[in-house]
Amino acid sequence: MKHEEILDVVDDNNNIIAQKSKDEIHKLNLKHRTSHIFVINDLNQIFMQLRAKTKKQFPNKWDISAAGHLNAGESYIEAANRELFEELTVDLPYENFIEIGELPASKENGFEFIKLYIVNYSGTIKLQYEEVETGAWFDINILDKWIKDFPEKFADGFKEIFELYLKKIKK
Repeated sequence: MKHEEILDVVDDNNNIIAQKSKDEIHKLNLKHRTSHIFVINDLNQIFMQLRAKTKKQFPNKWDISAAGHLNAGESYIEAANRELFEELTVDLPYENFIEIGELPASKENGFEFIKLYIVNYSGTIKLQYEEVETGAWFDINILDKWIKDFPEKFADGFKEIFELYLKKIKK
């Protein structure tokens, strides 16, 4: 039996105000925190994952390399590191994670305060199939066109995260 995930509930300023189960937080649309990670290889391609069909949110949709909720008391960087390992079996030291931006909680992104990281990695990726159906490397320009042409194939909120990424890498 899988344990119930307990997350921090936050206010409009991202200050912790309570702890509740992930299911309850989503059911009540409470603000909470997530970390999102783009894995970029030596060819400047992005690793994208197709979410498992069994996922409660956005099953069988393309999404960022790895992402997940912060457990109660966990920092953004700790969650980013944990999620990268849980989903892709990639274990990197914290200094490999480069924070490139954040997004405020909104209805469009599931009421999540998001911190976005990139990691440069061209090693082996071993998918955790309870989390990820499959994955592939994509050229940034092809991915950008695909998102515009077929937005329904992507998890909600991914377009906003990808646009933030594009804005940051163009600087």
